[in-house]
Amino acid sequence: MAFFLCVLALLMAACMAALLRTQGLLEEHLGLALAFMWTPALASVVARLALREGFQDVSFRLGGAQGRRAVLVAWLLPALAAGLAYGVAWGAGLVAFSPPTLRDFGLEGLPPLARFGVLLAINLTGGLLISAVTATGEELGWRGYLLTRLVAAGVRYPVLWSGLIWWAWHLPLLVSGRYRVGPEPWLSPALFLIPILAASYVMARLRFTTGSVWPAVMLHSSSNAVVQAAFDASSSDASLWVGESGLLVCLTSLLGAALIARWWAPRLPAGVTPRPAPGP
Repeated sequence: MAFFLCVLALLMAACMAALLRTQGLLEEHLGLALAFMWTPALASVVARLALREGFQDVSFRLGGAQGRRAVLVAWLLPALAAGLAYGVAWGAGLVAFSPPTLRDFGLEGLPPLARFGVLLAINLTGGLLISAVTATGEELGWRGYLLTRLVAAGVRYPVLWSGLIWWAWHLPLLVSGRYRVGPEPWLSPALFLIPILAASYVMARLRFTTGSVWPAVMLHSSSNAVVQAAFDASSSDASLWVGESGLLVCLTSLLGAALIARWWAPRLPAGVTPRPAPGP
C-alpha cells in the first residue's frame, strides 16, 4: 500500500507540474485530465507488477444477479440524489433553473423542463460512457486496489481512510483552482469532503458485497455525468447550495449513503474482506 501511494504521488506531481504550466481548468486540457484521472490505476498497475500481486482480486466480472442489481442502483442513485438537492434549490429560488438551449440538437424550441429531461437522458446514456473513461482510471486504483489493501493490512476504518485519500488526491487541483467545485475557494474543498466520504461508503459497500469493481465504476461515472453535465449545466448561478460541494448535495449524499446502509443486502459485516465475483 505504501508503495502504491508513493508511485501515485510521483505521477500526480508530474501531472500537476504539467498542468501548472498551462492556463485554465483541468477540463480544458483533455490529455492532462485523462492522465491525471488515470494516475490511481497506473499506480496500482505498477504496484501489482513490482510486488507480484497479480490482478485477480480486481474482479472484472459483473457478479451475477447481485452485481447487476448493484450496477442498476449505482446508475440511478446519483440522479435521484441530485434531483432532490437541485429540485429543492430550484423550487426555493436558491439557484436559477436555466437548462441549455440544446441548439446543436435542434431542440431550442422545447420548454425548459423538457430540455432538462433530454439533457439528463443524454448524460445517463452517452454521457455516462464518456465519463466512464476517466472514472474507470480512478476506480481501478481506489476501490480496485487501495481499499482492499487497507482492509488486508488491518487498518481501522479502511473505508474512511480510502475516502480521505481520495479527497486528498483532489486537493492539489482544488487549492490551485484547476478543478472548480464551488464559488468559495477555501470552503468548497472542505465541503467537498462530505460527498466524497458518502460516495466512498456506498462504493465500498457495493464493491465488497458483489466482489466486483464495476458497480463502483458505474456510480462514479453516473455521478460525474449527471451532476456536472446535467444538473450543474442547468443551474445559472455558482452557489454554496448546489454543485459537487453544495450544502444540499452534501445532505442528499449522506441520505443516499444512509439508505444504502439501511436497505442494501447483504449487510457489510465487521472485518469483511473482498471476494471474487461469482460469475459474469
